[in-house]
Amino acid sequence: MKKKIPIENLERKTPFTVPEGYFEGLPTRVQARVRARQHAHEHAWRISWSWRRTALSSVCAGLIGALVWFTWPARQDSIGQEALSQVSDASIEQYLIDQNLTEYDLAEHTELRMAAADSIFVQQLDLSDEDIVRHIEQL
Repeated sequence: MKKKIPIENLERKTPFTVPEGYFEGLPTRVQARVRARQHAHEHAWRISWSWRRTALSSVCAGLIGALVWFTWPARQDSIGQEALSQVSDASIEQYLIDQNLTEYDLAEHTELRMAAADSIFVQQLDLSDEDIVRHIEQL
């Protein structure tokens, strides 16, 4: 069984002793240690520059520039009529199949292009509304 000791029965003395003037000099000692650590870190991170480091940096920058120059994708211009005439019909059909396009999709696209071309052609004729109405009446 544990024996309980009442707090009132305990002696009121400090079990630890410190040297004379310890707490008065404590802030000075802490500040000195902090300054010493800061001074040590300042010297540890200092970088000295040399001709070797300059040459190495230049070589690395040149290497990166060369990699960008040779790997940059070239601009692709549209394919001319001559190049398309050399493509076989079977290749074109296979491409359309791979793209999942049907004849109906192509017919719809062709009709839209023809309608757009017709409207541009009519606009270029510069006809008035009266001329169009007269032409329709004659038919």
